Amino acid sequence: MELRPQDWELLETVRERMAADEWWTCESGEPDAGCRRLAERGLVELAVPAPGRGEGWAVRLTVHGSDALVYRELRAVPADAEKRWLTKQADPAYRELGLVPSEMDLVRGYVRITEKLQGLLAPLDDAVVEAVWDEERRGWLLQVSEAEAREIGRVLFLEALQGSVRPRNRVAREHEIRYSPVVAGSYE
Repeated sequence: MELRPQDWELLETVRERMAADEWWTCESGEPDAGCRRLAERGLVELAVPAPGRGEGWAVRLTVHGSDALVYRELRAVPADAEKRWLTKQADPAYRELGLVPSEMDLVRGYVRITEKLQGLLAPLDDAVVEAVWDEERRGWLLQVSEAEAREIGRVLFLEALQGSVRPRNRVAREHEIRYSPVVAGSYE
């Protein structure tokens, strides 16, 4: 099911050609194997003969092809992510934080809804993108500032409100990240 690099390149080319017109039209011949392969997967639509012409063929992205390209961009690791990781690793303002996969899933979910949140303390987008998988520990490693660590604590606090306290307790115990909201007028 995985697309080959040349299939991704072809999808990109179709998207670029479609910027000028609804269809990318080829004057003669038959659709090539790459276009047929993408059409079989529902990522492009083929028209033979080309629309508005009596000959040739044309191709355009389907909704699925367009979404596949957008999703691929989302998953792509920025080229400078490793450099930023190493820079942060040497910077005393950052600390390493290890999350098990289920905890990382919580943080990723939180990042997806940040525009809806009112109490966001620090964005976590960069920390999530720059996270690396540690095969030996079977978990994710992040380099986070204190503000980002506090925000991760907030994620786990919100999860605990839903009934799952294990992630909050583990991260508090192993990384000393504890979050509790400061309530104006609270009694001690």
